[in-house]
Amino acid sequence: MQKGQSTTEYLLVYVLAILVVAIALALLFYLGVFSAGSTRQNTATGFVGFGISQNCVNGTLNMTVTNTQTFPVEVTGINSTFPGAVNSSKLGILQTDQSQVFNLSNACPSKSSSKYSSYVIIIYNESSSDLYPGPYFSNGTISGMSAVS
Repeated sequence: MQKGQSTTEYLLVYVLAILVVAIALALLFYLGVFSAGSTRQNTATGFVGFGISQNCVNGTLNMTVTNTQTFPVEVTGINSTFPGAVNSSKLGILQTDQSQVFNLSNACPSKSSSKYSSYVIIIYNESSSDLYPGPYFSNGTISGMSAVS
């Protein structure tokens, strides 16, 4: 083995090790492991075509759903993987940039300061389409810290 080859292999091993550590740190920062403060922000990620803001009060998840698509949609259902979740809101048509609050009872912990995370599916039809009106699905994850009013 030549002297230059062993040096190159030595450097390659260190570069790969540094790259693995950098990727692991980036993933941990992305997941919020190093987030400051003891409270967890209410977040909604993964939803396509809808803007979501939400909070949990007394075991009821209050989701403000905004239609960010360029056409009106008819929301026909909202489902959560949280055990016992029930949508108690009237479903209906959302125009472009229109918002509506949907309340899902039993969709988050009723105990104050409890962390929660749930997978949510919004089922909707494209109300202005005759070709293929739907159903379509927009799904994502909501998480945060529950509160008691």
